[in-house]
Order: sequence, then C-alpha cells, then structure tokens
Amino acid sequence: MFEGTALTWVTYALGIVAVVLFVAQRRAQPASDKARPWQRDWANWLSLVARVTLGGILVWAGGAKVGALELSVDTVAKYQLLPVFGLVRFVGYALPIGELILGGLILAGAFTRWTAALGGLLMLVYVPVIISLWARGIWMDCGCGGGEAADLAADEAKLRYVLDILRDLMLALLGAWLVRHPRSRPSVDQWLLQPLPDEPEPEPARSDRSQTGRRPARRT
Repeated sequence: MFEGTALTWVTYALGIVAVVLFVAQRRAQPASDKARPWQRDWANWLSLVARVTLGGILVWAGGAKVGALELSVDTVAKYQLLPVFGLVRFVGYALPIGELILGGLILAGAFTRWTAALGGLLMLVYVPVIISLWARGIWMDCGCGGGEAADLAADEAKLRYVLDILRDLMLALLGAWLVRHPRSRPSVDQWLLQPLPDEPEPEPARSDRSQTGRRPARRT
C-alpha cells in the first residue's frame, strides 16, 4: 500500500536486533567493573549493527537524492520552513551530499563518536520537522528516499508521519549508543587507533631483583 516504506521496515528490523543485543549484553554484565571478553564482543557487535543501520540509512537517503538535486530543492521548498529561496536551494543541495558523506564515514567506522553524534542529531532534527508538517496540515511524502515529494491523503500521510518519527527516534538512539561505544570491528578507527583488546593484558613478570631490590643470592 505504501511504496517507499520498505526502508522504514528494514530500519525497524535492524533496530530490534540492536535492542535484543543491548538487552542481552546488559543482562549478562557482571557485577564487577571489568567486563569479560565475550561481553565486550556483545558491545562490539551491537556497535557494528548500529553503524551499519545508521550509516546505511544515511548513505541510502543521500545517494537517492544526490543524483536529482533539483528535486531535493523542490522537496525542501514544499516543507515551507525556510523563508528565503536561496537558503532553500542551499539546503536542498547540501543535505544529500552531507548525508552521503556522513553515512559513509559511519559505515567505515571513521571518527565514529563524532560522526555518530552528528548523524543522531540530524535524525532528531527531522522529528520536529515532520511534526510541523502534521501540525500545519501539510500531507506529503517526506522525500527521504529521493524522488518527488508527492501529496498524500491525510490518513495515509498521518500513518507515514508516525512511522517516520519512530524510525528517526530509533536511529537517534543508535547514534547515542555509538557515541557511548564507538569502537567496533572492522572499522577505520580500529586501524587508526589502538586495537580493541580481547583480554586484559597480563602484568609483566617481575624479576627477583625488581621484587627485592637486590640481586638474588648465588648458590654455591
């Protein structure tokens, strides 16, 4: 019935996977402060799922619009939020390119904490924008996946707005998780920074001299 909502359902599915991994990781967390290696792997897997979800959505949304920037400008104009057309044109051109670059960096795991923070904030910005459409009685496709932002019937648009808001909130939560847990395999950060530890490094063995402060007695 609703073409163009496949991305929303895919996001829900990946979001549910992320929530399940998060709950399992939290329930398995020991009382001590030091997490076991397999529990750190849970966090790594969850961060990987969050990266693929958030970064993939941004790459898909930006890539779908970057090939038709004039349609992107028309979509921004239909929101009727920016008073100056020059600003409308700037946002229409810059937003798809920014989404594409930002999503690519998140997918690659490059500067994950900062890029995920920007991606999550971008999703939070979309929420009041969609709510404003509803409040002003503007019934249209959000144009998130490129193409023309077609006018919709009120009932269909309201359902889409609810789904879009839930999707963006879920993506914002994934961005917040990546801010808290930015390290995951494989990622550019893993190559640029120190590798993720699998196990706590054992303390170096101390010689008898370092323990006692003098040479051990020579046997005769």
